[in-house]
Amino acid sequence: MSNKVRIIGGKWRGRKINFPALKDLRPTPNRIRETLFNWLAPIIDGADCLDLFAGSGALGFEALSRGAGQVIMVDTEPQVIAQLKVNQQMLDAENLEILHMNAEQYIAQTVKRSSRKENLSSRGLTAGSRKISCPLDPPAVKPRDDKLVPQNNNPEESFDIIFLDPPFQKQLIPKFCQLIAENNLLKSKGYVYIETDSALSPDDLPPNWQIIKQKQAGKVWYYLLHREKK
Repeated sequence: MSNKVRIIGGKWRGRKINFPALKDLRPTPNRIRETLFNWLAPIIDGADCLDLFAGSGALGFEALSRGAGQVIMVDTEPQVIAQLKVNQQMLDAENLEILHMNAEQYIAQTVKRSSRKENLSSRGLTAGSRKISCPLDPPAVKPRDDKLVPQNNNPEESFDIIFLDPPFQKQLIPKFCQLIAENNLLKSKGYVYIETDSALSPDDLPPNWQIIKQKQAGKVWYYLLHREKK
Protein backbone atom coordinates (compact mmCIF):
# COMPACT_ATOMS: atom_id res chain seq x y z
CA MET A 1 0.00 0.00 0.00
CA SER A 2 1.27 3.48 -0.86
CA ASN A 3 0.13 7.08 -0.65
CA LYS A 4 0.75 10.02 -2.95
CA VAL A 5 2.05 13.55 -2.55
CA ARG A 6 1.94 16.25 -5.22
CA ILE A 7 4.90 18.38 -6.28
CA ILE A 8 3.59 21.93 -6.15
CA GLY A 9 6.08 24.02 -8.13
CA GLY A 10 8.78 24.02 -10.79
CA LYS A 11 9.34 21.74 -13.76
CA TRP A 12 7.46 18.80 -12.18
CA ARG A 13 4.56 20.89 -10.93
CA GLY A 14 1.45 18.74 -10.55
CA ARG A 15 3.34 15.43 -10.76
CA LYS A 16 2.59 12.96 -7.98
CA ILE A 17 5.09 10.74 -6.19
CA ASN A 18 4.28 7.64 -4.16
CA PHE A 19 5.47 6.91 -0.64
CA PRO A 20 4.94 3.80 1.53
CA ALA A 21 2.31 3.83 4.26
CA LEU A 22 4.59 3.59 7.28
CA LYS A 23 3.78 4.65 10.83
CA ASP A 24 6.22 7.56 11.25
CA LEU A 25 6.29 8.71 7.63
CA ARG A 26 4.44 12.04 7.28
CA PRO A 27 5.19 14.17 4.23
CA THR A 28 5.41 17.92 4.75
CA PRO A 29 1.90 19.20 3.86
CA ASN A 30 1.38 21.17 0.64
CA ARG A 31 0.66 24.44 2.44
CA ILE A 32 3.83 24.25 4.50
CA ARG A 33 5.95 23.24 1.50
CA GLU A 34 4.60 26.15 -0.51
CA THR A 35 5.54 28.56 2.28
CA LEU A 36 8.97 26.98 2.70
CA PHE A 37 9.87 27.19 -0.98
CA ASN A 38 8.63 30.76 -1.17
CA TRP A 39 11.18 31.45 1.58
CA LEU A 40 13.86 29.57 -0.36
CA ALA A 41 13.02 31.05 -3.79
CA PRO A 42 15.94 33.55 -3.82
CA ILE A 43 18.56 30.86 -3.15
CA ILE A 44 17.20 27.49 -4.38
CA ASP A 45 18.54 27.76 -7.94
CA GLY A 46 21.72 25.69 -8.15
CA ALA A 47 21.76 24.99 -4.41
CA ASP A 48 23.41 21.89 -2.93
CA CYS A 49 20.79 20.30 -0.66
CA LEU A 50 20.82 17.54 1.96
CA ASP A 51 17.68 15.81 3.24
CA LEU A 52 18.81 13.81 6.27
CA PHE A 53 15.42 12.15 6.92
CA ALA A 54 14.06 11.92 3.38
CA GLY A 55 10.85 9.95 4.01
CA SER A 56 8.50 10.59 1.10
CA GLY A 57 11.14 12.66 -0.67
CA ALA A 58 8.67 15.55 -0.96
CA LEU A 59 11.21 18.18 0.11
CA GLY A 60 14.06 16.86 -2.02
CA PHE A 61 12.01 16.35 -5.18
CA GLU A 62 10.40 19.77 -4.71
CA ALA A 63 13.87 21.30 -4.42
CA LEU A 64 15.03 19.61 -7.64
CA SER A 65 11.82 20.61 -9.40
CA ARG A 66 12.55 24.23 -8.51
CA GLY A 67 16.13 24.21 -9.76
CA ALA A 68 18.36 22.88 -6.98
CA GLY A 69 21.77 21.87 -8.31
CA GLN A 70 22.09 18.67 -6.28
CA VAL A 71 20.09 16.78 -3.67
CA ILE A 72 21.25 13.98 -1.39
CA MET A 73 18.47 12.01 0.30
CA VAL A 74 19.27 9.86 3.34
CA ASP A 75 16.91 7.37 4.97
CA THR A 76 17.20 4.20 7.00
CA GLU A 77 13.97 2.44 5.94
CA PRO A 78 14.35 -0.06 3.04
CA GLN A 79 10.80 0.50 1.75
CA VAL A 80 11.39 4.23 1.67
CA ILE A 81 14.65 3.87 -0.25
CA ALA A 82 13.06 1.52 -2.78
CA GLN A 83 10.19 3.93 -3.45
CA LEU A 84 12.47 6.97 -3.66
CA LYS A 85 14.41 5.19 -6.41
CA VAL A 86 11.19 4.38 -8.25
CA ASN A 87 10.18 8.04 -8.04
CA GLN A 88 13.62 9.13 -9.23
CA GLN A 89 13.28 6.92 -12.29
CA MET A 90 9.70 8.01 -12.93
CA LEU A 91 10.68 11.71 -12.89
CA ASP A 92 14.00 11.06 -14.65
CA ALA A 93 15.53 13.05 -11.79
CA GLU A 94 19.17 13.92 -12.33
CA ASN A 95 21.61 15.24 -9.72
CA LEU A 96 19.98 13.11 -7.04
CA GLU A 97 21.77 10.64 -4.76
CA ILE A 98 19.70 8.31 -2.56
CA LEU A 99 21.55 6.71 0.36
CA HIS A 100 20.31 3.85 2.54
CA MET A 101 21.79 4.63 5.97
CA ASN A 102 20.83 6.47 9.10
CA ALA A 103 21.65 10.14 9.50
CA GLU A 104 24.47 9.59 12.00
CA GLN A 105 26.12 7.09 9.66
CA TYR A 106 25.93 9.59 6.82
CA ILE A 107 27.57 12.33 8.88
CA ALA A 108 30.34 9.99 10.10
CA GLN A 109 30.97 8.76 6.54
CA THR A 110 31.07 12.29 5.17
CA VAL A 111 33.58 13.39 7.82
CA LYS A 112 35.72 10.32 7.14
CA ARG A 113 35.69 11.01 3.39
CA SER A 114 36.65 14.63 4.01
CA SER A 115 39.50 13.58 6.29
CA ARG A 116 40.81 11.19 3.62
CA LYS A 117 40.77 13.95 0.98
CA GLU A 118 42.65 16.31 3.29
CA ASN A 119 45.21 13.58 4.05
CA LEU A 120 45.75 12.92 0.34
CA SER A 121 46.01 16.60 -0.46
CA SER A 122 48.57 17.24 2.26
CA ARG A 123 50.75 14.44 0.81
CA GLY A 124 50.39 15.65 -2.78
CA LEU A 125 48.48 12.52 -3.79
CA THR A 126 45.11 11.72 -5.32
CA ALA A 127 42.80 8.81 -4.63
CA GLY A 128 43.97 7.10 -7.84
CA SER A 129 47.69 7.54 -7.20
CA ARG A 130 49.75 4.34 -7.29
CA LYS A 131 52.03 5.72 -4.60
CA ILE A 132 49.39 4.93 -1.99
CA SER A 133 50.28 1.65 -0.33
CA CYS A 134 48.21 1.77 2.85
CA PRO A 135 44.61 2.59 3.76
CA LEU A 136 44.07 6.29 4.38
CA ASP A 137 40.78 6.09 6.25
CA PRO A 138 41.04 7.34 9.83
CA PRO A 139 40.50 4.82 12.64
CA ALA A 140 36.93 3.67 13.24
CA VAL A 141 34.98 6.18 15.31
CA LYS A 142 32.27 5.37 17.80
CA PRO A 143 29.32 7.35 16.39
CA ARG A 144 27.99 8.44 19.76
CA ASP A 145 31.28 9.70 21.19
CA ASP A 146 31.20 13.32 20.01
CA LYS A 147 34.74 14.00 21.26
CA LEU A 148 36.15 11.42 18.85
CA VAL A 149 34.33 12.57 15.71
CA PRO A 150 36.80 14.35 13.40
CA GLN A 151 35.82 17.78 12.14
CA ASN A 152 34.85 18.31 8.51
CA ASN A 153 36.69 21.35 7.16
CA ASN A 154 36.18 20.57 3.47
CA PRO A 155 33.69 22.94 1.81
CA GLU A 156 33.05 20.34 -0.91
CA GLU A 157 31.30 18.21 1.74
CA SER A 158 28.91 20.93 2.92
CA PHE A 159 25.53 22.21 1.76
CA ASP A 160 23.64 25.41 0.98
CA ILE A 161 20.37 24.01 2.36
CA ILE A 162 19.77 21.18 4.83
CA PHE A 163 16.27 19.80 5.43
CA LEU A 164 15.92 18.49 8.99
CA ASP A 165 12.53 16.84 9.47
CA PRO A 166 13.04 13.73 11.64
CA PRO A 167 10.29 11.63 13.26
CA PHE A 168 8.56 13.87 15.80
CA GLN A 169 8.45 11.49 18.76
CA LYS A 170 12.21 10.98 18.96
CA GLN A 171 13.24 14.57 19.84
CA LEU A 172 16.21 14.53 17.47
CA ILE A 173 16.42 18.21 16.51
CA PRO A 174 18.95 19.42 19.15
CA LYS A 175 21.22 16.42 18.57
CA PHE A 176 21.39 16.81 14.80
CA CYS A 177 21.68 20.58 14.88
CA GLN A 178 24.78 20.06 16.99
CA LEU A 179 26.20 17.34 14.72
CA ILE A 180 25.64 19.48 11.62
CA ALA A 181 27.34 22.47 13.23
CA GLU A 182 30.27 20.57 14.75
CA ASN A 183 31.09 18.88 11.46
CA ASN A 184 30.61 21.92 9.20
CA LEU A 185 27.99 20.28 6.99
CA LEU A 186 26.38 23.68 6.45
CA LYS A 187 28.14 26.19 4.23
CA SER A 188 28.94 29.64 5.51
CA LYS A 189 25.67 31.60 5.25
CA GLY A 190 23.77 28.35 4.56
CA TYR A 191 20.18 27.57 5.56
CA VAL A 192 18.51 24.84 7.62
CA TYR A 193 14.81 24.00 7.46
CA ILE A 194 13.41 22.42 10.64
CA GLU A 195 9.98 20.86 11.11
CA THR A 196 8.93 19.75 14.58
CA ASP A 197 5.98 19.12 16.89
CA SER A 198 7.12 21.60 19.53
CA ALA A 199 8.48 25.13 19.59
CA LEU A 200 12.24 25.48 19.25
CA SER A 201 14.24 26.79 22.18
CA PRO A 202 17.41 28.87 21.64
CA ASP A 203 19.18 26.14 23.62
CA ASP A 204 18.36 23.69 20.82
CA LEU A 205 20.46 25.62 18.30
CA PRO A 206 24.16 26.27 17.70
CA PRO A 207 25.16 29.80 18.73
CA ASN A 208 25.66 31.14 15.18
CA TRP A 209 22.33 29.84 13.80
CA GLN A 210 19.60 32.45 13.61
CA ILE A 211 15.87 31.83 13.10
CA ILE A 212 14.85 34.09 10.22
CA LYS A 213 11.41 32.63 9.41
CA GLN A 214 8.96 30.68 11.53
CA LYS A 215 5.32 29.62 11.40
CA GLN A 216 2.93 27.19 13.00
CA ALA A 217 0.28 25.11 11.22
CA GLY A 218 -1.86 23.18 13.68
CA LYS A 219 0.49 21.09 15.80
CA VAL A 220 3.46 21.58 13.46
CA TRP A 221 6.11 24.26 13.97
CA TYR A 222 8.42 24.99 11.07
CA TYR A 223 11.47 27.21 10.83
CA LEU A 224 14.07 28.52 8.42
CA LEU A 225 17.44 29.12 10.04
CA HIS A 226 20.43 30.96 8.64
CA ARG A 227 24.03 30.33 9.56
CA GLU A 228 25.71 33.63 10.33
CA LYS A 229 29.25 33.91 9.04
CA LYS A 230 31.77 33.90 11.87
